[in-house]
Amino acid sequence: MGKYRFSLTPLAKRLVVLILAVSSTLALMFTAIQVTSEYQADIDAIDLELKRVQDAYVVTMSRAVYRLDTEMIQDSLESMSSLSDINYVEVYGEGFGLMGSYGAKKQSSQSYSFPLKVKSRGKMIQVGSMAVDLSYDQAVSNLFQRLAFILCFNLFKTSVVSLFILFIVYRLYTRHIQSLSSYMSDLSSSNLDFSLDLDKKRNSSKPDELDLLVDSLETMRIRLLDSYTQLSKELEHNKQMKSEMLGVAHQLGVAAMATETFHNVNNVLTPLQYPLLQVRKLMKDFQKLSEDEVTTILQEVSTRMERCLKLATNLIRVQQGHASQKMIFSSLDLNEICSGTVDMLRLLIRENEVVVKIDIDPQIKVWTVQFQLYHVVINVLKNAVEALSDYDQESKTIEISAVINVDFIDLKVKDNGPGIDAVKIDQLFTRGHTTKELGHGFGLHSCRQIMDSVGGDIFAESQGLGHGCTFTIQLPKCKTVTVA
Repeated sequence: MGKYRFSLTPLAKRLVVLILAVSSTLALMFTAIQVTSEYQADIDAIDLELKRVQDAYVVTMSRAVYRLDTEMIQDSLESMSSLSDINYVEVYGEGFGLMGSYGAKKQSSQSYSFPLKVKSRGKMIQVGSMAVDLSYDQAVSNLFQRLAFILCFNLFKTSVVSLFILFIVYRLYTRHIQSLSSYMSDLSSSNLDFSLDLDKKRNSSKPDELDLLVDSLETMRIRLLDSYTQLSKELEHNKQMKSEMLGVAHQLGVAAMATETFHNVNNVLTPLQYPLLQVRKLMKDFQKLSEDEVTTILQEVSTRMERCLKLATNLIRVQQGHASQKMIFSSLDLNEICSGTVDMLRLLIRENEVVVKIDIDPQIKVWTVQFQLYHVVINVLKNAVEALSDYDQESKTIEISAVINVDFIDLKVKDNGPGIDAVKIDQLFTRGHTTKELGHGFGLHSCRQIMDSVGGDIFAESQGLGHGCTFTIQLPKCKTVTVA
């Protein structure tokens, strides 16, 4: 630790102010008591002189005035001059006026009058009066002198004591607190190996508060060092684990991408089943069919396969990373899209004995990306058919309708299948969540992503198990929309 020079730190300043305030207050109290006591002693001395005049000189002066002895009056006045606080004395005789005086009058003097009486023929008669002027100037002067001396002495004493206490506090505490502050400010992970050492002797048998504080900080430093060492090892281990996990995550990502690709490929291949079935029928009954019937079947097969080819082409583009390019929006006939989707899934619908009803006004147009809308409708309709496939019910129906709202067209796909638990319905669009035994949970998740990208939405509603389910696909109305 570095050396700190003696200075008035904020703590030292507060200590000095506190010492001066307390010392000055106590000094003023004791000074007031002392000065008041001494001032009262001076007043008592003046009162004593006045009593001596009354006891000793009044009787003598009464006899001198009664005898008209002016010499005796003058001797008595000169004798009274020895009293230090008497400034002026004058004697009056009854019928004779002023018979003698001594000293000079002062405005600040206090005057006292004494009657002069003698006993004549058994009666006390007044023969005159004596006035005495006393001065309190000396007592007041003594008061201020003592006050000035005591205050100056106490100020000097308090200053010396304050500096001495300040120096002691600095030696015992302040410089060590500065060392502690400097040590804690510089403490970091790079210098945890350095312990705190104060410039003081330590009593091992009776450690003081600073020793206990240093011990606590040393314990904290050792724990921090151990924790930092352990943390460094864990970080190194985590780096190694992260590297290994990145490799595993890459493999899982590849696997997930492949699974999602296979799922989408399956959605494309499913509509191909019915055209292939028609081709088989054509090959089997070719001799029995007329030329017009063959032409009609081939045109139907060509149309369906062309739709599937477009879906497959767009799927390949998406999987190759071209989906980030600007999507082509167009005005689409919603009834035509739904009818085409039902036509592509006709074999799956027929095999599961499902009746699909479409109730959509041919005038309804939506503004979206064609192949993506096909992808969403195929997923939703295929899921509805598969949900009804194993459901024990005589009449299996799917109703496809459209509701016109302010900004959107709500395409609704409603089935009377097994329904969905209300607790699980919000999980349908979560990646990896599936209600199928052999499902992967990619279809509805990709539908949600597609609807987000075109400014629409998709959600499901169900009254619970046994009450069927309704999927709502919200599509923008036919208008100009720019999506990057």
